[in-house]
Amino acid sequence: MRRILVTAAGGAPAINFVRSLNDGEGEYYTLGVDSNKYTIHRAETDDIEMCPKATDPDYIPYLNYLIE
Repeated sequence: MRRILVTAAGGAPAINFVRSLNDGEGEYYTLGVDSNKYTIHRAETDDIEMCPKATDPDYIPYLNYLIE
């Protein structure tokens, strides 16, 4: 099973991306991250995590933490 990290998971492009993965062949585990507490609930990923904004210095280290 492949694991995919989806950023801005509550946004329309990310939702459509995850739907396409689910409709296609193969098995995927998706982890969605978003910094917006008002849109993250729309994410259609297997799990969701709040993360810092992309302009925050902790953004990349946090994503690396999730990837590990």
